Amino acid sequence: MTNSNLLKQAFILVIACAALLALPWLERPFHTRGEPREALVAQSMLKTGNWISPPAYDGAVPSKPPFSHWLIAIASLPGREVTEATSRLPSAVAIIVFSAAFFAFLSKRVSQDVALATSLILLSSSEWFRAASTCRVDTILATSMAGAMLALYAWWERDFKGIPWLALVLTSFAALTKGPVGIVLPVGLFSLFCWIRGGAGVRILFPIALRGLYVAVPVALVVSIWYILGYLDRGEAFIDKIRYENFERFTSQMADEPHKHSAAYMVGMLLLGLLPWSIPLILAVLSALRRGDLSLKAVLQKYLTNWRALSPLYQYSSIVSLGVFVFFCIPSSKRSVYLLPMYPCVALLIESALRRIATHAAKFFTIPTKIITASAAFILVCAVVLNITKFSGVSLDPSALLESMRVTKLLSVLLIPALILWLANQVSREAFNRPVEKLAGAVLLAVVAISFFVYDSVAWQLSPKKWLNDPALVKALNSEPNPRLLSFGSEAYGASFYLERPFSRAVPGGDIPAGSLVFMEARKLQDFQQQLGLRSEEVTRYSSGLESSKKDVVVVRVVGG
Repeated sequence: MTNSNLLKQAFILVIACAALLALPWLERPFHTRGEPREALVAQSMLKTGNWISPPAYDGAVPSKPPFSHWLIAIASLPGREVTEATSRLPSAVAIIVFSAAFFAFLSKRVSQDVALATSLILLSSSEWFRAASTCRVDTILATSMAGAMLALYAWWERDFKGIPWLALVLTSFAALTKGPVGIVLPVGLFSLFCWIRGGAGVRILFPIALRGLYVAVPVALVVSIWYILGYLDRGEAFIDKIRYENFERFTSQMADEPHKHSAAYMVGMLLLGLLPWSIPLILAVLSALRRGDLSLKAVLQKYLTNWRALSPLYQYSSIVSLGVFVFFCIPSSKRSVYLLPMYPCVALLIESALRRIATHAAKFFTIPTKIITASAAFILVCAVVLNITKFSGVSLDPSALLESMRVTKLLSVLLIPALILWLANQVSREAFNRPVEKLAGAVLLAVVAISFFVYDSVAWQLSPKKWLNDPALVKALNSEPNPRLLSFGSEAYGASFYLERPFSRAVPGGDIPAGSLVFMEARKLQDFQQQLGLRSEEVTRYSSGLESSKKDVVVVRVVGG
């Protein structure tokens, strides 16, 4: 087989793997707070016709710029309805397109087997897999920002000739997804790379700054159009939201300080997000510590020595990885998904480290491959058992698994693996025979199988979609006049999305007329009665069957003050 044909098959294999990770789960019911929160904004766009700053939950200004919501709304236009599938489709398409582009980018700069292994490592990393079929702005931000940084590197390779159109477009997408960080990080880290490669001298700072402005200024001008229109539409409330989400968040001046964690938290989240690929690296570090090879001086010396020997691509990947990590460690508000833009570059560095380990200890990969395959089979058996019985306080409804298995997903889960196995068999004859790729393939199939039998059924069990059809609740919702809907203690994003009705927040002193329905976590019912002093009667209660009471929900009707 020629190298050209082998490259094409590897390219198709990467696309098929990306599709396998992203597409089968699009119809999974919402069971977290974040996904329906974003879907509600797109739902509001279609209902109100306001595509600039539509009213979000409780009529608030959306917390993020609208690019990802535009994509969801556009995907929903044919059916005129925002669904779980149309909400997640932009993320899935973004992952598939980026995976193809990333492999093509790497295959021109490194060997084909390195490009393939890196792509598979990225796709099978737990955080990247989770983002592949999730309705969150972070997936669009990660693919746009990472793509922009790769496009800027290609511009550097061309000695800055021509206009970096792709970098400009992707940076604009990133900025319209999450705000100024979409410009600051790609341009800042690229400029840092150019300065270091240029000798880190003072005299080259000015031309490097000019090239950074060459990218940042036109992007800022394009993005500013939305900011101007948003201000004209929502006034001071829009400015307050922008200041809160960008400047107060970065400077840790938020009044409520959501997701407040230390830098150590981000280290742990990165290691968890890179599973299973962080495990061999941790074992290698522990082995070095046991031998006494890791001292601060030795690490710095080895780092500097290795740095000088690295190719520009690996130097750039190191700068991007470290830069993104440090940047998001600065604010007190920290989440694991903030690190997603660094994952492609980290995957390349992990592949290099694993390749060095594999040359000295091939069994280090052979044994885990067999263990993962056996574990996947064991977990699948446990999944079936869990769906029909009780175990450790967990009672899953058998209908949860059956409901999550739709025909479209069954076909995709059966046909796509068949295609992947056939392609892998073809590619493996010449290039897919290294232990790293074999381990990556086992991880991919295990992740898909486990997610299909476990994650989907659990998601259905925890979703408000399961209990919103309760007869008592349906009767209360359809009473005349239509009751006002509120939430207490936390936002009922999922209920608002599925009911397609606006919710308000129930707060002390707020307008809560008799007949209103208030949704809350069951554990907060006593707080509701004490803080609001309202007489109420219980309409319905739902228990998820899980030990955690956070997912147990109660709905009450207000009958008087």
